[in-house]
This record gives sequence, structure tokens and C-alpha cells, in this order.
Amino acid sequence: MDLTQKEEARVPASSLALVAARVEGWLGGMVEVSVGLLTALEVLILLAGVISRYVFRNPLVWSDELASILFLWLAMLGAVVAFRRGEHMRMSTLVARAPPRWRTFF
Repeated sequence: MDLTQKEEARVPASSLALVAARVEGWLGGMVEVSVGLLTALEVLILLAGVISRYVFRNPLVWSDELASILFLWLAMLGAVVAFRRGEHMRMSTLVARAPPRWRTFF
């Protein structure tokens, strides 16, 4: 299938399908923005917890729990983003560096 056939296959058939595609695109964009913000927030919370614990010797007891809850949300929303993109959530560093015959194994 060449590029024009793929584009034609993605064109909605009715106005309802067009509206649904726009809503899906909008929601998908909102999920991606949310994932980005949650990732930044997760990093800041973990950094604050590490600095509080090891620099000031006074741990933030709530930071680990909040980071755990945010990580669960990140996992679920990250799965949504990966599903929309037709990708798989994986660490591709090892796969990219592996010889071609081992890539299928990884």
C-alpha cells in the first residue's frame, strides 16, 4: 500500500466519523500534554524528595506516595499514547544496539 492509499484509508466516510476523528485527535492531544506535565511533575517531586532526604536530612514523607500514584497515572496514560501511535512501550536502546539476528529476540 503506498502513501496515497494509506491517506485515503484514513479519510472518514461520514460527517459523524469526521466529528469522531476530530474529537479523538483533540482528546489524544490533551492526553499527550497531560503525560508531559505529569512527567515533569514526577521528576520535580522525586528531586524534592531526594534533596530533602539526603541534603537536609529531613525526608518528605508524602513525596514517595505521591510519586507512586503519579507513576500509575503515567503508566496508564502512556499506554494510551502508545496505543494511539501504534507503538509499543519498550526500551529500544538495547534493540537498536543489538545485531540484526538478536533484534527479533529482544
